[in-house]
Amino acid sequence: MEGEDHVHGIDGISLVDADSGETVVFHQGSWLAVIAAIIVKYAHKRPDEAVALTAQPVASYAAAVLLSHELEFHGALVIAHGEMYWHRGISPALPPGYRNWEENYRREHRLAAESFVWS
Repeated sequence: MEGEDHVHGIDGISLVDADSGETVVFHQGSWLAVIAAIIVKYAHKRPDEAVALTAQPVASYAAAVLLSHELEFHGALVIAHGEMYWHRGISPALPPGYRNWEENYRREHRLAAESFVWS
């Protein structure tokens, strides 16, 4: 999957922390594809809306750190509904079967199994 082009990004992007030298390989294309799919399936947006909502690429180590500490599900709902969406009656709980759905989606669409690989 390295270098494979997806929604608006490619997989296998190495981002380095200038201070520590720690590296994360960000599978941006896979991450964007999963986020867009979650927005369609669980936030009930149209595919074109989901693609438009995910148009901002991640280009720094710090941004990858911020994104990686949350499940893709939560990140997608923040993108679709805004910060603190749960205060507007949208449940932050993972829907039944979500983890299986995500795993199958990644496999069926030939996406990276994990969006962030730390080293």
